[in-house]
Amino acid sequence: MSLSFVERGKFPATDTFSLVKQRILGAAVLAATVLTPAQPVLAHGGNGGAASDYRIEMTGFEGDSTGIEVRPVELGDQMELVRTTADEVQILGYEGEPYLRLEAGGVFENVNSPAHYINLDRFARTPTPPTATATAQPNWVKLSDGTPRRPNSPLQSHE
Repeated sequence: MSLSFVERGKFPATDTFSLVKQRILGAAVLAATVLTPAQPVLAHGGNGGAASDYRIEMTGFEGDSTGIEVRPVELGDQMELVRTTADEVQILGYEGEPYLRLEAGGVFENVNSPAHYINLDRFARTPTPPTATATAQPNWVKLSDGTPRRPNSPLQSHE
């Protein structure tokens, strides 16, 4: 059936969107965009790590600070100490005992330090053996040769 030009104006084609339908669809899309909650994917950091609510605090320093650099890394999960020119850097544990030593030969950890066991996990759930005390003779174990790497070795020693 064919309609005249005048009759076609009275009956819009079935394959077109009416103005009312366009406005309803536009309002629905706008409402869905505005009312859909934002995704928290990139809200904290955006680099794949989780933000930390732990505070990093360096409580003391003795000696000449030239030749070393200290900074938080891994979103505050670790501290990085870089020995650039210092001969030796020693880090004390929580009870003032020798804990870590950085020197030309590498990075060493005192496994008789209570800090070794406390720091094995961030919640300090690893039991400390009776041989690990602040007064025990240090037992130095080599962690690395001093080549910078992360995250396995948070402390670096290189010149």
